[in-house]
Amino acid sequence: MSGDPFKLGEAKIAGTGKVPEQSVIPKEVAEQFLSEDGKYWQPWREIGSTEAVTTLNIFRMKQKYALPTVTVAMRVPYTYTYLQLFIQRLQQSKLLGVGVDEVGLTPEGRKLQVIRIEPPTVDHTDLPSILIIAREHATEHASSWALHGALTRVLIESSNGGSLCKDKTWLFIPIQDPDGSSHAIFDRQTETFRSGAREDVLSEVISYSRYFADYVGTDRTIDVSATLHNIEVNEGSQFLCPFVDMRMKESSIQFNRHIFKQLAADGYIVNDPNVPWAQGFIPFRLYGWIADHFKSYDLAYEVNDRYPQQRLSLLRVQRLGAIIAAAVNDWQNSEEGIAWHHRAKRAIYLHKLARLAYFERQGYDPQLRTTNDSIQFGY
Repeated sequence: MSGDPFKLGEAKIAGTGKVPEQSVIPKEVAEQFLSEDGKYWQPWREIGSTEAVTTLNIFRMKQKYALPTVTVAMRVPYTYTYLQLFIQRLQQSKLLGVGVDEVGLTPEGRKLQVIRIEPPTVDHTDLPSILIIAREHATEHASSWALHGALTRVLIESSNGGSLCKDKTWLFIPIQDPDGSSHAIFDRQTETFRSGAREDVLSEVISYSRYFADYVGTDRTIDVSATLHNIEVNEGSQFLCPFVDMRMKESSIQFNRHIFKQLAADGYIVNDPNVPWAQGFIPFRLYGWIADHFKSYDLAYEVNDRYPQQRLSLLRVQRLGAIIAAAVNDWQNSEEGIAWHHRAKRAIYLHKLARLAYFERQGYDPQLRTTNDSIQFGY
């Protein structure tokens, strides 16, 4: 079998020989990423040895490397390159109802992409849409892995006719800030969705705002706008809610009770769902900007895969994401979720009327909209 580092079980077996066949890891360093028994590939390596020299206040890591440049990470990286390989395979599979929307390019030429999954044979304008975003903070890799687990769960159900994809559209942004991810910049895009035609507006902000404005411009709702993050070792348990929208505080806490209960039943260590870190409203971040303009149900969660009492494997982080997707699906199918969808439809209808009237007053075509039109009004 081909040695794909991210395959599991028997599928990961790479064959025989000193360096079994594979096409992912460069040949000059490949041998270092082969398992000790020579049977499979690993997408990362553990540091060989570590020691704490308390008398000198030094933490020392020892490792032999084949090349002069190396990346040392606290968790398994979810890279832009890996995402492009995944999307390439996804497009090659030609699954019905699965598409990749090209939103725009970053200043350094990386793609901004939204993975869209929906039933292939129905009128999509009547379906609720669920958006899940990761890596607003570009160095928080565990959030992408959790999203990847949710995405995989929805893909599987889409292929099998499962309930998660029967009557709704899913939108996934695995890496919101590709440039920040590539340069390990934590908050390059944080709170940049501010109104006004400023010269320092990031091209990503313009691209995302126009994409989602055009999405709802086709009479489609964005019912849920969820953002995933990850905290560090002792900042909290494996899963917690850092922030709730104060305008729907009780509803959000009730939703949290549901999802936290499911996670706890699956063995995850969670914070008290009744006590979020803070409350308010954040219209300057992408998920909050969408909620502000398009009346989405906004959610924010933190994952801690490095929790000292119980570290999460890559599989467990992805499993956590799958549970999140199922919980959001449960809410969307509930009476509250259905009622929210009807309210969102009404809000989008009024938004569309306002958009048409605005451009008529301005006297130019919506395709010629300014940055201010896009960001301030969501047009």
